[in-house]
Amino acid sequence: MSDQLRKFVSKNPNFFEKKGSHYVLHSDIHDLVKEYARLVNPEEFERVRDMMDTIRKDNSADLGSAIRENKAEILSLKEKLPQITDSIQSYDNEIRATDIKMDKLQSEIADRSREYTPWYYSSLAFWALAFLGVGFTYIGIFVATSGASSFLPIGAMCLLGSVWLQSHQTPKRRTVSHRLEMIEFESQRLQAHIHLLKVKRATYLQQTIITKDAIDKLLRSVRSDELKIKTLNG
Repeated sequence: MSDQLRKFVSKNPNFFEKKGSHYVLHSDIHDLVKEYARLVNPEEFERVRDMMDTIRKDNSADLGSAIRENKAEILSLKEKLPQITDSIQSYDNEIRATDIKMDKLQSEIADRSREYTPWYYSSLAFWALAFLGVGFTYIGIFVATSGASSFLPIGAMCLLGSVWLQSHQTPKRRTVSHRLEMIEFESQRLQAHIHLLKVKRATYLQQTIITKDAIDKLLRSVRSDELKIKTLNG
């Protein structure tokens, strides 16, 4: 609207009413003005009316095309929403299943860490026997007293016992330690997998928000264009 028309409308508010973003003549004076214009210059009236009809039809056609395109886009976006929801649900299920595996692994780690080891397999028992064996052997060889030689077989037995404990203790500990390493590695792998799943789930949640916002904007655009068509045809 030009400044001149805007000033005219503001000075004569009783002659106009607002429809959407447009100002139109009040219905009670519209026919009177139209008849007056027809009587003053019939040829110019018909030319202007034909021109306005052409403009109105073109605008209505453009708006109608935009409405159809927007409705098609709305339909496409609405069809995507269930797929996004299914993906989120799938990630939720996988996260829950992985959490259950994690709980089992953590429980096994705790059980393995508390696994009972007999006292005679401990390092203390090994070093005690080794110390006694060396001590008794030393007495039996180097102490020149009667009966000192009897300590030799006792020392030898202690030394052999310490060697036997060491040979049976190490494989058991190695087996437990290796299993713990495997469990802890699997636990770390599952934690990384859960983190990745949560990132993907958050991405789909954000996509849901964006899609719904896009649908709302398109719906507002459709309603606005429909109102413009009604105004043009009114």
